[in-house]
Amino acid sequence: MTEHVVGTSVPRKEGRDKVTGAARYIDDITLPGMLYGATVRSQIPRGTIKTISFDPKFDWNEFVVVTAEHIPGKNCIALILDDQPCLADGKVNHPEEPILLLAHPDPHLLQKAVDAVAIEYASRIVIAARKSSGERTISSRRS
Repeated sequence: MTEHVVGTSVPRKEGRDKVTGAARYIDDITLPGMLYGATVRSQIPRGTIKTISFDPKFDWNEFVVVTAEHIPGKNCIALILDDQPCLADGKVNHPEEPILLLAHPDPHLLQKAVDAVAIEYASRIVIAARKSSGERTISSRRS
């Protein structure tokens, strides 16, 4: 008698653990001295970073804070050209651009710290060009 493989259900080895809640995920793993990380991102589409300030209610010495000036060598990721900074260095080129990194052993305190970082921007004009049915429309707005 031949065994049919195609079209038969294969029991998943991890299925029982997932259904019963016994499975461990990456968020369930803790190690001694482990740090959690978060990224502070831009809230505007284009502009210049005037100041970055940290709420004095926090002891910032407990946190690891990384900005563009801490990156040794070239602060750049080559997508098509060498034009994408790892962290914004004085100017913001798109919404949600990474500006600084934070790390701390307590993930709950880390999230509060992200909210306690204030960034002041000088907005720049955003120009968008759109093509539709042979016409070119250019619009600009201040961010």
